[in-house]
Amino acid sequence: MPRNKLRAYGLPFILLFLLAVSILLFFNDLIQRPAIQGFILDRASEALGFHIRAEALRLDVGNGLALKARGFRAWSRDGTEEVEAASLEIGLNGRELIRGRIVPTRFHLERPRVLLNPGGPALPGPSVLWIPKGTFLEKLAALGSVSVSGGEVRLSTIPYHLEALRFSLSERGDATDAFVVNLHGEVVSGEDRVPFSIRGTLHPRAGGTALETRAALAVEIRNLPAIWLSHYAPFGITGGRLSAEFDLTGSLGATVRARGSLNLNHFKFFITGGERRKDYRFPRATLAFEALRKGWRLQFPRLELRMAGASVNAGLVLDLKERNNPWLALRISHPFMDLQTFKALMPTPILPEAVEDCYVPLFSKADVRIESLRLKGTLSQIKHLDRPANYERFSLKLRMKEGLALQGLGGMPVENVAGSLLMQRGGLSLEGVSGHFGTSFFKKGSLRIPDLFREPSRFSIAVEGDYDLEDLAWQAELEFTPAGVRDVVSKIDYA
Repeated sequence: MPRNKLRAYGLPFILLFLLAVSILLFFNDLIQRPAIQGFILDRASEALGFHIRAEALRLDVGNGLALKARGFRAWSRDGTEEVEAASLEIGLNGRELIRGRIVPTRFHLERPRVLLNPGGPALPGPSVLWIPKGTFLEKLAALGSVSVSGGEVRLSTIPYHLEALRFSLSERGDATDAFVVNLHGEVVSGEDRVPFSIRGTLHPRAGGTALETRAALAVEIRNLPAIWLSHYAPFGITGGRLSAEFDLTGSLGATVRARGSLNLNHFKFFITGGERRKDYRFPRATLAFEALRKGWRLQFPRLELRMAGASVNAGLVLDLKERNNPWLALRISHPFMDLQTFKALMPTPILPEAVEDCYVPLFSKADVRIESLRLKGTLSQIKHLDRPANYERFSLKLRMKEGLALQGLGGMPVENVAGSLLMQRGGLSLEGVSGHFGTSFFKKGSLRIPDLFREPSRFSIAVEGDYDLEDLAWQAELEFTPAGVRDVVSKIDYA
C-alpha cells in the first residue's frame, strides 16, 4: 500500500486517539479541582443517602475507565453506620463521560471496614443474620456490579464480626435480571475464626426492597463453636464444633427454605426439667435437615440424627418471638436400639422420676423403639411437666422386644420380654406384655399407673399365662412383691 494511503487511513485514527487522550487528561485535570471533587461526592451522597468523603480522586484506565479515590469514608445521616475503605474504584461509562455525565458501571472497595449501629439504638433481631434494610451495603448492592476485597464488618449489638471478606455481585447477563453473588470470609469472636462461603443467585423484584429479593444460595460453614448457638437453642449447649453445608431458597422478607446437613464433633449439651439435669455428648454425629423460616417461626419437618449405633428421626417447630421462653412442638421416633443406647438418649429430666428410678432399672437388656415422643408447649411448661396443667404437653409410645428383666432382684429373671408402653396425661400403661421365667410364661399382660408424678406406687396389673407354682414361689421373693401376695404364695402346698 502506498505511503500516502497509509497516511490517509492512519491519520484519523491517530487524531481520534489523541482526542481521547486529551479528553481523559482534561477530565482528570478537572477532577483534581476541589470544587469538582466536592460536586461528585455530593452527587454520590444524594444517590446513596449517605454522607461521603474521599481523598485524591483521579481517573484511571488500568482496568477500564474508572474513577479512583483513597481514604474513602461514608456515614449514615442518623449516625448508625460508618464505612471506611483504603480505596474505592468506580468503573465509568466512557460515552456518558464524554457527554459530561458520570454513570457508574461497577464498584470496588479495597479493605473496607463497615461498622453498623455505632451509636444508635439496637437493631432488631433478624438484622444479626441479614443485611439490614437501608444500610450502605444494601444501597451499594442495588447499583449492580460490586466487589470487595479484604473487607471487615462489625455490628455493635453482637460479639462477632466478619473479616477477610471477598465479595462480588454482578449481573448474570441473561433475560432474568438475576445477579450472581459470591461471598467468602471468616466470622471472628475472640480467638475463634470460622470460615464461611455463600454462592448463588439473587432475583430482585422490580421496585422492591432487599427483603423482597428472591435468593438461591449454597452456604458452607466450617468448624463453628457450637456454644455460639446457645442463645438460639431451646436447650443448653456446653461445647463442641459443627460444620454445615446447606442450600437456601426464598425471600428474606417472606419465607426461606433450607436443606442440608450438619457434622457435629464432640457436641455437648444438656436438658433440664425442674431441678434435674442430664448432659449429653456426641463424639461424632451427622444431622440431615430440612427447614423453613417465616418471621419468628422456624419449622424443621425433617431432622435425621445419625451416630454410632443409633439413628433418630424428628420434626420440630420453634416460635422464637418470646426469646426467653420459646414455644416448641417436637416429635421423635427411632428404630430399635439396644437398651444402653436408649438409656443414654432418654430425656429423663422431663420424665417422671419413677421412670428413671424405679422402672428402667428393672431391665438389664432389651431392644427398644420409640414409635412416637411428642412435646408441645413453651419451654417453661416443658420444664414442669409434673404439674397437672402440663400433663397434656407430653406423650410417649414405645415398643420393646427381647428384654431381660428382674435379674438380681431376688426372684427369677424374666426373659424375652416384649410389649408396648404408653405415657400420656401423666399416667403410664403397658399393654400386650409377654415373656417367660423358669418353665412359666405369660402373655397379654397389662399395667396401669394413673398418675406417675403424684402416686407412682398406685397401680393395677393383669396377667394371663401358664405358671409353675414353684416358679411363682421364687417370684414372691422379688423386692417389690406386696406382702399380701407373699403371704398367699407361702400358704400354697406344692406337694
